[in-house]
Amino acid sequence: MQKKLLLIIPILFFLNINELKVISYNIRYNNSNDGVNIWENRRSTIKNFIVDENPDFAGLQEVTYSQLIFLTESLKDYDYIGVGRDDGKTKGEFSPIFYNRNKYKVLSNDTFWLSSTPEKVSIGWDASMERICTYGLFENLHTKERLWVFNTHFDHIGNHAREKSTDLILNKINSIKSKDIPVVLNGVSAQDTYDGDFETRRALIHTLNFTLKGYLWGPLRKTGIIKTANVMTHVDTSTVYANQHPSNTVFANVNVTNSSSSGYYIHSRTTTTPGLLANGSPTSNASLSVGIDNIDEDDDYGFIHNFEEWFSANTSA
Repeated sequence: MQKKLLLIIPILFFLNINELKVISYNIRYNNSNDGVNIWENRRSTIKNFIVDENPDFAGLQEVTYSQLIFLTESLKDYDYIGVGRDDGKTKGEFSPIFYNRNKYKVLSNDTFWLSSTPEKVSIGWDASMERICTYGLFENLHTKERLWVFNTHFDHIGNHAREKSTDLILNKINSIKSKDIPVVLNGVSAQDTYDGDFETRRALIHTLNFTLKGYLWGPLRKTGIIKTANVMTHVDTSTVYANQHPSNTVFANVNVTNSSSSGYYIHSRTTTTPGLLANGSPTSNASLSVGIDNIDEDDDYGFIHNFEEWFSANTSA
């Protein structure tokens, strides 16, 4: 049975992989000092947003128990997994994973603390407070496909804590994943310089770092060493225009078939080849490397990554 893995980090973004729709959303905790942005004034907007997007999974952050109760009662098609970080029950913020119960069932779930004692309530390293990671194994009710979903919220103060938390989560992933998990989302960082109310749209610059675990099958006849690997990725959205990236959807896969109904497709390709200086030292600079035909499998070569992106018309639009 095939399993997949999904790691949710606290940035609002959308991810579509093989018709899987996921939202990660930091909803901000219930703070009575937020003025016009208090929870009572924005809870319906957040609930309607999730309902309209209709994701398979929604990883939320900074969720207090009162907010959790409202969302549980309002999101009729969803259940959740997760516990409060202050006591492992209902106190403190949750990092819950809401899942569409019409499509998925949860097989197992747990929460661990981002600290050197992850099995119990604790503050890790130089963090300012308790931080947790909630995860679960889910099964598609129709296809029986299984996947792991992780949701976390890193500390905003402790740099060392963030680094150690990353290691802790990746170690947990490595301890449960199977070899047929194709993609691991290592991390997401965002740049947001906006300062204003919650009703004004703001732009976030997202950096998503992926590690792709794939398999290469060589030719059936003996032809020598494979020196070039091509990975195709495709960004799919209903609002793609020439010279503009899509506003809300990231779709990455190998050998992707387009399904966009808009006027354009955006394609991208990463090509990786070996790089070697004339003196035998490795290099990642293509302009300094000797020709690929002059590089042998036993050489201590580096890797040259070339990223290309192009548009093509959708003839079915």
